[in-house]
Amino acid sequence: MKQKQKSSRKSREHLKIYLPSLIVTLLGFLIAYQFVKPAPPKTITIATGDPQGAYYAFGQRYREVLAQYGITLNVLSTKGSVENLDFLRNAEKGVDIAFVQGGVGDPASMPELGSLASLYFEPLWVFQRAGMPANRLTDFQGKRIVVGQEGSGTRALALLLLKENGIAEGNTSILSWDSQTADTSLRSGEVDAAFFVASPKSSFVRSLLATEGLSLLSMERAEAYTRVHRFLSKVTLPEGVVDFRENIPSTSVRLITE
Repeated sequence: MKQKQKSSRKSREHLKIYLPSLIVTLLGFLIAYQFVKPAPPKTITIATGDPQGAYYAFGQRYREVLAQYGITLNVLSTKGSVENLDFLRNAEKGVDIAFVQGGVGDPASMPELGSLASLYFEPLWVFQRAGMPANRLTDFQGKRIVVGQEGSGTRALALLLLKENGIAEGNTSILSWDSQTADTSLRSGEVDAAFFVASPKSSFVRSLLATEGLSLLSMERAEAYTRVHRFLSKVTLPEGVVDFRENIPSTSVRLITE
């Protein structure tokens, strides 16, 4: 009987000692549950670009990498940067992240969005029929020009620069076609010039550089464009860098890039 009383007394003493600690620990878990961020999602959707473009290819690569960590990445093909921004701002679209060209959109009007990183330079390539030839964007007035499809960052940048050079639909035929149609039409002579924003490693850019009858416009006022638009930078495509044997390009070319 005395042994049972002694055991009961020890149990009560243990409760007095450990119960407060247990309560504090439990409260700690409850507070942490309220404030600790939830675990990362297992499924993410990324808006990229045209299936033939670099953005879509990068999306596929990211999907392979994330799969190694048990995360499913849905790669959404789109018309480009402008449409990607619209998807990000519209929660109903279900897009979590997206590739967007520099200079597309106004950060001040989109406080709910944030930038994770800048990946690489994307030059603006302006190809024209060699017989023109144009030395500045002002020389394109009255011509047939492809500026990129609706919703693309290429079109947004091209229209901005053309407007600053006094070129608009009232005095020039401005066509909003995708890059594949622009490529084909330029080679056939159906249009006089076409704008592209793409990586220097893009296969269709390298193909256009090697195509007889076409020339790449050198942005002689690249410095001025970068002063006016802080999101732009200037780069030089050195003579022969694409193909030393064929000397492509035949001269160094100034480009602006995002």
